[in-house]
Order: sequence, then C-alpha cells, then structure tokens
Amino acid sequence: MDGEHHTQPLAPAGAWPRSDYLEPASHKSLRPREVSNPSKCFFYFVLLVVVVAAILLVFAVVVWRVETPEFRLSNPSVRVLRYTASPEPSLNATLTANATIRNTNFGHCSFKNRTVVSALYLGQYNFGHDWMAIEHKRVRARYIETFNVSIELRSSLLKSAQAKRKLSSDLKRGIVSLTIQAQRVGRIRVTNILNKKRTLLMNCTMNLILTSHGVQNLICN
Repeated sequence: MDGEHHTQPLAPAGAWPRSDYLEPASHKSLRPREVSNPSKCFFYFVLLVVVVAAILLVFAVVVWRVETPEFRLSNPSVRVLRYTASPEPSLNATLTANATIRNTNFGHCSFKNRTVVSALYLGQYNFGHDWMAIEHKRVRARYIETFNVSIELRSSLLKSAQAKRKLSSDLKRGIVSLTIQAQRVGRIRVTNILNKKRTLLMNCTMNLILTSHGVQNLICN
C-alpha cells in the first residue's frame, strides 16, 4: 500500500487563466477614463450662438428692411395739342404717360384708394389732373408695376394773372415747363409678420415742345 502512488488530476486548462491573459485586463482597469472637456463644449455653444445671431442679423437687414417704393413717370407723350399766344394765351393738350411703382422689398405693397395725378404750372398752379385707378391693387415683391395716366391740360384752369403772363411768354418761346405730382399711401407686408405703411411721392418735371408736339427733359426726384 505504501508503494502505491496516487496521481492528482490536473486542473482543466481553462480553469486558471494564464498570466499573459490577465495583463490586458489589468491594463484596461488602470487606463484613466476619458473626461469631456467643459471648455470645448462652451466653445461650440458660443460658436452656435454666433452663427444663429449672424443669420438672424442678415435676415433682419436684408429681408425685413422696408424701403419706400419708387413712384415715377415714364414714356410721356402728347396726343392732342392746340395753343395760341395772343391775344389771350391758351393751351389745350392731352398728356399720356406711364406711372411706375418699383417695389424693391421682399413683401408686396397694397393700395386701397385711387390716386390723383396733378399737372402744375410754375410748380403751383393747377393745369390738369387725372385719377390713376390703382385701388385694390397689389405690387408684388421685387417687381415693377406700370399704370396708364392721361392728363387733360387746360390753360383755362389758370386763375393767376401772373401765371397767364408767363404762359403767354412760354407759348411764344415754344416751350412750356410742367410739374407732375402724385401721392400714394400703401402698406408693405413682409412674411406675414411685418406690416409697414409707406407714403409714395411722385415729383417729375418736363418740358412740352410745342413745335414738335413732344416732351423733353423728364426728371423725377
């Protein structure tokens, strides 16, 4: 019995891991955890705020900026012209032209009532007028709308003796200077949020050339 040798069974190969297998795990446990950098997060937050603010600023300056549309006269011509300088100065004519409204805004401009277009002699004396039918009209955003104007010029409307004397001199010279004026109130609506009222003013000067029945030197301010 004493001579008998007892053998102990070997442990399974997978029961005790090798030391080289434990090394990566130990390194993993000793590796420091990655911590987010607060300063980097704050930088990105500030950058986002700056970008959004820049976009809103551009939108406000470009889109929400409301300008008064241009109201001008163009392509004037004389259809009928009869005049005499003596013994009593007389001038009867029909002046036709296009009235243009140039809307440069990013919203439409709407009107409700008609507009009177007046012809003035010497800048103050009534020489004729026309009603420009633009009631219930809408000028689209960034668009030019054109309306027809026809003014009956009548020297009989002049009541001032000074104006009549000056008209007699102009008729003999062959050139009569006129001022065309109009005023229009409209509302500009942008993105259904911004609604602004603007007053459009037309102030144009021109010369009637009697010999050629034409119009020269049209200037609109």
